[in-house]
Amino acid sequence: MLHDLAAAALLAYLAVAHYGRGRGDWAPSEAPAHWQPAVTSVLTNRRDIFARLWSLREEVPDAEAIAARLVDPVTDAARDVLRRLYRGVSA
Repeated sequence: MLHDLAAAALLAYLAVAHYGRGRGDWAPSEAPAHWQPAVTSVLTNRRDIFARLWSLREEVPDAEAIAARLVDPVTDAARDVLRRLYRGVSA
């Protein structure tokens, strides 16, 4: 479940970052087809991390504590996606 949420968040981030840089008008349903495989690949490599974090919701009732643990893995995944999509650009 968290894997799917992370994928949706990364695709939304890419859309806002891409269209927010003057590359046209953004619409919620728009996502270039080549983004999905990049996001899927990056998150597949991190599936265990996200599964472990998802399981914490039963052990750690504090949503803020879980959210804090998500920062590094999501940031790392976003950087990896950006590196794959925009080779030669430092992320």
